[in-house]
Amino acid sequence: MSLVSSLQARGSGRIVPTARRNGELKIVLADDHPIVRQGLLALLAANPSIVVAAGCANGREALGAIREHRPNIAILDVRMPEMSGVKVLCEVMREHLPTRIILLTASIADEELLTAMRQGVSGVILKDQAADELLACLDGVAAGGRWLPRQLVAEAQQRQGQNSGPRAIHFHRLTVREQEIVSHVSLGLSNKGIAERVGLSEGTIKVHLRNIFDKLEVTSRTAVVALALQADPRFGGAQNHRARARLDGGAGAPQCTSSDNSDSLCR
Repeated sequence: MSLVSSLQARGSGRIVPTARRNGELKIVLADDHPIVRQGLLALLAANPSIVVAAGCANGREALGAIREHRPNIAILDVRMPEMSGVKVLCEVMREHLPTRIILLTASIADEELLTAMRQGVSGVILKDQAADELLACLDGVAAGGRWLPRQLVAEAQQRQGQNSGPRAIHFHRLTVREQEIVSHVSLGLSNKGIAERVGLSEGTIKVHLRNIFDKLEVTSRTAVVALALQADPRFGGAQNHRARARLDGGAGAPQCTSSDNSDSLCR
């Protein structure tokens, strides 16, 4: 049974606008379709470890709820009135809010998906997937990982590469040192690990990463690696394989890539 069908079969859920207690996960959700929204509330309410702080009907309401409640995770429909889920994600990242974003959608355009990845989205769930998939995604994202549909990401990246997207061209704005640092980022090294590899201080690495962030117009380490894979043939062989595994979630079904380290560019 698809996620939408499962949600439609469920009754009205509850909203508990309260602070997170020990072991509980605070959620804000937003979907402009009432049946889906209420079904999702019911699905989440059935899990005693989840507290829904707000259920919203459009993107502007969702952003306000995220600002007010500071939830651990926000589940956002991609296409909503007033602000799309991707625009809410961009604003959350711009404001450095602590909430991790999961996008929920029936379909998503390549540019929407790649923009979401560049902005550091934590998960993408298609509405034709099973409800259990959403719960598994929540568990993985709550643990600090990312959950991306492997095949969808790979196809979008391939088409973007064929179209020679402008952001990939931005990669060549980086200095030789900055490109060297990106190569270490693609291997999953922390700032401290990179500093030890290249013989610089951790503070200097952070400065380089901020410059990389600005030049590429992205907000996550994963997004930097995605552009590197599109733009530079040096990212090949085993290094390319490891980087793509982290981006796509590995072989097989969509899955979570662990380590919050890979999602924070200037930690």
